[in-house]
Amino acid sequence: MYWCQILLLCFLLTIGDNVLGQEWAPIGATWHYDQLEFSPHNNKSFIKYSVIGDTTIEDQSAKIFEQTFTTYLSQQDSILITRDTCYLSKNGDTVYLYDKIYRSFEFIYNFSAEPGDTLRVWCNQGDMDIDVVVDSVAVININGFELKKWYVRSPFSQICDMHGEIIENIGWTGFLFPQHSIADPPIGGPLRCYNDPVIGEYKISAKDCDFIVPIVESSTLGVNVYPNPFNRILRVDDRNSTISSISIIDLSGRVVGNPVPIDDELDLSDLSGGVYTLRIVTREGRVGYRKLIKKDYQI
Repeated sequence: MYWCQILLLCFLLTIGDNVLGQEWAPIGATWHYDQLEFSPHNNKSFIKYSVIGDTTIEDQSAKIFEQTFTTYLSQQDSILITRDTCYLSKNGDTVYLYDKIYRSFEFIYNFSAEPGDTLRVWCNQGDMDIDVVVDSVAVININGFELKKWYVRSPFSQICDMHGEIIENIGWTGFLFPQHSIADPPIGGPLRCYNDPVIGEYKISAKDCDFIVPIVESSTLGVNVYPNPFNRILRVDDRNSTISSISIIDLSGRVVGNPVPIDDELDLSDLSGGVYTLRIVTREGRVGYRKLIKKDYQI
């Protein structure tokens, strides 16, 4: 009986570590957010944050976040990718964002907050603190991991805003940190999906994580796709065997298929007639797009 009790205690401790003790922002963790843009390409660009390393700033350990902003320039018919870095640090249950101008860590999350708490949260864009009220706390199960979820709101009209859900070890589903609510358009948000090496993928948007307006032609990758428009069969000329994966994306940005070529042909007879995007990823990680027109198949 004694040994059974010891084994049970060890098992419970292990479960507790797996469920509640996940590392915050492990290297390799990624956040994909929408990026609102002006018409005609509204809501197609995206911002991605990736944890790429650890560092020390002002004698405090911090995570290095790389921000990749991918947007479509309609007038130039091109994709613009810009990169920047920011630094976040976690001490106990509290997360801080490093302000590069004042060279100080500022509060943005408290993963032990209780209902009724009012938090003074730093707004990086507004250069100020804002009030965020915790209305309630729940538990969410993500891929077998039980994480806390807070429902919060900003009670007054403020330059910055933070409302909706905050998930333990993931953060606010609106953006990584509070937004300038009267910007036109505001930078980033909402969350498309989160992924890390332990929890796995948490996807809350119908869009594919890195969907963007399809303007990079697949032919630039050395892959030809024809005929277009097509009825049922689409040929994929991949003479150099460069393709790693293929996705079919509808107009809302949702992946509706991941077909595998057979004898250089894709059987897309299950698709309804309409306009789609073919996304091709090469073995080197390059990505190309091709707009497709599927005609209703007639015998």
